Amino acid sequence: MTSDRIAGLLYGLGAALIWGGFPVVTRFGVTASGLDLYDVTFVRFAVAAFLTVPVLFRARWPGWRLAGLLTLGIGAPYILVVSGGLTRAPVALFAVLTPASMVLFSTGLGIWILGDRPGRWQLAGIAATCTGSAVAAWALTGGHPGDVPALGLFVAGGALWATYTVTAKRSGLDAWVATAVVSATSMIAYGVPYLVVRGFAFLHHPWPGLVGQALYQGALVSVVALFCYSKAVLLLGAPMGACFAALVPAVAMVEGFVLLGEVPAPLSVLGLGLSTLGVGAVLLMPPHRAGAVRVRVDARRHARTCSSQARLPPGETSPSQGSDRSGS
Repeated sequence: MTSDRIAGLLYGLGAALIWGGFPVVTRFGVTASGLDLYDVTFVRFAVAAFLTVPVLFRARWPGWRLAGLLTLGIGAPYILVVSGGLTRAPVALFAVLTPASMVLFSTGLGIWILGDRPGRWQLAGIAATCTGSAVAAWALTGGHPGDVPALGLFVAGGALWATYTVTAKRSGLDAWVATAVVSATSMIAYGVPYLVVRGFAFLHHPWPGLVGQALYQGALVSVVALFCYSKAVLLLGAPMGACFAALVPAVAMVEGFVLLGEVPAPLSVLGLGLSTLGVGAVLLMPPHRAGAVRVRVDARRHARTCSSQARLPPGETSPSQGSDRSGS
């Protein structure tokens, strides 16, 4: 296992651990601190933009088209889409559906746009991840689809997230720059209209809850976790990097049990266990080695050519060399 692969795994695990607390902390922010989802979103991007703006002064702006795609994928538009679903369906359903659909979309877009070629173990792991997430979602809804528009919004959020994943990999943009671009453009696109409509009324809420949301949503989720995820995508590729998001539901389930005393249903545990095994297959099994196979084939051909040339009498050339010289 190469050093880049190990680093990518560690970055991805760091992002998954931070993002796993999103449902718990968001629920606490909405219920205990008096903030609604719009307040939490503003605090998130205001703090993130403040922390990352120095990066933009040192780096070259990547262009508005690239900035728009990155922000569409994981910035304010993504947050508003999934927030629309969260107003109609449980947070736990979002934590299962959105990451799983993102993995599926990222794999498809990676094959189509980036030319990725996942191996058999990777494809089997992705299938297990999506199947396990579907089982967990079935358990959460009791076998009834419930609010179909909310489910559609969660899946749309996964598609947007996949857009960021593939765009970040294709552009090769530095992870810090990508994080800063998303924070700055989200603050412009969302923060300014928010202040026009609501002003600074959020400051009247209890400060302990406000500071907690600022530290977690702004610093950890929008800066540290996004940076770690972007690095994982750059080092491992879009399909493998995306699979770390599928660990979020399992982490959220464990944190919900430890911090909130929520006991998951056995079927949910089964589904998320299968999903986690699928992620392990994607990340730990050897990747597709088509390039290495081609190198070995070329090396064997070269060895055969050299061997045949060694058997020729002095002054004679092989037919291939003769044709090359005549053509030149």
